[in-house]
Order: sequence, then C-alpha cells, then structure tokens
Amino acid sequence: MTLKLKLLAAAIAGAVVSASAGAATVSLVGNGFSVSYDDTLNSLFGTPTLIGNLLSFSPSGFSVGSGGGRPALLDAVLDFQVVAADGYRLDSVSLFEGGSYTIAGSDASFGIASVLNVAALDNGGLTTLGGAGSFAGSPFLSAGSWRSSGDGFTAAGLSSSLLDITLDSTLFANAAGSSFVKASLDTAQITFGVAQVPPVPEPEAYLMLLTGLGMVGMAARRRAASR
Repeated sequence: MTLKLKLLAAAIAGAVVSASAGAATVSLVGNGFSVSYDDTLNSLFGTPTLIGNLLSFSPSGFSVGSGGGRPALLDAVLDFQVVAADGYRLDSVSLFEGGSYTIAGSDASFGIASVLNVAALDNGGLTTLGGAGSFAGSPFLSAGSWRSSGDGFTAAGLSSSLLDITLDSTLFANAAGSSFVKASLDTAQITFGVAQVPPVPEPEAYLMLLTGLGMVGMAARRRAASR
C-alpha cells in the first residue's frame, strides 16, 4: 500500500471513529419495558422522559408562523426501540399530541398531521396509525391550546416483546392577506400497554411433579397392602 493510500485509510478510519463517538444510545426504563434511542436524532421532539408506562416529550422550537400568504411547514421524525422485560409483553401503543396557538383573521389556519409506525419485530407485524387536526381562524385575535384529534389513535393487540417505532409529525400554517397565525407543538405522549406473561413451568418442574405423584401413589399402595 502506498503512503497516500495509507494516509487516506487512516483519515477514513478516524472519521468513522469520530462519528461513532458523537452518537450515544440512551435507554429509559419503565414498568415492564425499556425504550432506547439515538440521542443525536431527537430533532424537534426534545429529550423524552419515561415514567411508568408514559413516554413524554417536551418539544423545543417545534413551531411555525405564517402571514401575507407565505405558508410554513415543519416536520420531525424520531425512531426508537421498545423491549419488554422478562415476564412481560407489549400489547398496545397510543399517541397524544397538543400545543398552543395565536391566530388572527378568517384567512388563517394551522394543522398537525402525524404518522406512527409500529413494527413488532418478533412476529413480523406492522401497524401504521395516522392522526390529524386542522384549526381555522376568525375575524378576531384569539389564542389558546389545541390537541390532536387522536381519540382512538391506538395500536392494539400487538402481543410483542420487541417494537420498532417511528413517530413522524408535521405542523403547518397558512395565512393570507392581513391574517396571521403562529402555532407550536408543545407536548407529545406515547402510552404503552404492558401485560405480564404467565410463567411457563420448566421441564424440571414437570419431572418433580410427576415424581411426587408417583411417590404418593406408591405410599397409597403400600398402605392398602398392609391392611
């Protein structure tokens, strides 16, 4: 290998090591399961927290504004893995999103569209959920909170020990003329349904049971013979 090729190989190896060093897998532990994700891929969802069965996000800077006929759109994607602990299985996944807004003028509107892909890696199942909500303005200035129309936004009957989940949310706004709108995604919550799996007796347990029954039978026969 020439000197130039050696230097090039060393540079590539150094770049790979540097890239790997910058990424870290973060694991969070809940009730009967754990969640893992790459901390470099948080994007606009922010750093999640896991308490019990609820994975919560506090988005930072996930907001859009529009006025004068200039529409705005912002999209964020996050991928993470969910692993059930021994003796548990993952049965369902539900999504809720909400935020705040300021809107003025009847020609202003904003909306949220989300897609949740849930892949059960141990049984080959794939569930795709979609939820959306749109909100229109009025002639007067108003501000408040909004929530996605996510009632029933749930994947059920998964019965899996290993899930790969991708959350893709898009926030958009559009205002024409003198109308104006600004909206933000302030919270996203994913709730996991977890169930305990009844323990399966080991073969040794069956053997001990059969041995015990055999000994009881022998003792009964001996008592009967001695009478």
